[in-house]
Amino acid sequence: MQTYKMTLQPGTTWVQPAVGKYFMLVECPQQVNVRLKLHGSAQYEATAVDTGFTSDDVEYDVVEIDAAVLCTVKIAVSNGKGSYNRLTGGSVALTGAVQVGTDTTITHVTPVTVGVAATAVVTADASRRGLRLYNASANTIYLGSSGVTVANAAMRIGPGGYVDETQVPGAAWFAIASAAGSELRVQEVR
Repeated sequence: MQTYKMTLQPGTTWVQPAVGKYFMLVECPQQVNVRLKLHGSAQYEATAVDTGFTSDDVEYDVVEIDAAVLCTVKIAVSNGKGSYNRLTGGSVALTGAVQVGTDTTITHVTPVTVGVAATAVVTADASRRGLRLYNASANTIYLGSSGVTVANAAMRIGPGGYVDETQVPGAAWFAIASAAGSELRVQEVR
């Protein structure tokens, strides 16, 4: 794992050559936009993300980051999955139910054909602990809620790209594509 740190000026883009498949925002006091590129083509894009944001199994050779305000950002990149934990003391208070367990089931959902209008990918399901999405098409697929559009999507999967959604996998997910007939393969983890 390699780490990089940069102070971003408002309206500028940090372009960091870095080969990897795993990315993490280690320190990020303000929301930033992240693009992972391979040979000049965007493989993954996330907007308005914070410290702790990760992406894995997305191959890239350049990381681009921009922010609307002055901030110093630290990132970690690696060819394999990694982690970065800076907790050095103190305590964490939890309220409500906390579920700890091991995922035991992978379900292959029938591939979804995504077009140029928002298409339901999966319905909301609180028991779903992970969601894997693979773009099996030659087009770009954008992910979000029921009102997702190409212009407002915060997640983008390039052709052959993959997303492992672990932050809100139980939500209802929708997709829209840059062209009709785009195949999105889906796995649910429980």
